Amino acid sequence: MTGAEGVLVEAGEQALTAGHRLLDHVALEARCERGGVGHDDFFAALVTLRREQAVNMHHVEPSRVALLQLTPCGLGRFLALTRPDLDEVRARLRVLAAAAEPDVSAPLATDLGESPLLVEFLLDEMARQGLVVASRIGRHHFRVHHSTERAARAHRA
Repeated sequence: MTGAEGVLVEAGEQALTAGHRLLDHVALEARCERGGVGHDDFFAALVTLRREQAVNMHHVEPSRVALLQLTPCGLGRFLALTRPDLDEVRARLRVLAAAAEPDVSAPLATDLGESPLLVEFLLDEMARQGLVVASRIGRHHFRVHHSTERAARAHRA
């Protein structure tokens, strides 16, 4: 992958490894340079990604990044490009969320063997669909306050 898509993949990898969307732009640029992307092309790719709402970027002239963050939209694009197993991970998380004790911290990221950022992204997606209400507690733990699947199971019992 080259250009903006290649930079997005590198940014996504960095974010998943770190467990949050705030990016180390110096390390990202160095990694891209090792892949053959020079400073001007790197900055042009960031401008493109910002225009596409995949990153939030604040910069100072001339072409110096001051703050760089992957947006939820950018994280979603990265996952769509790089995780063909995303539906399977999503299904496993739904099972874990339904089994989680209400309002008790659970190590969902560890249990899934996935980045906390990926778990947070999927829980947010499930929340927008009305399937769960959850919050992140620390690095790997999440608290599932409500799960429609858990509620449906309790209602059937």
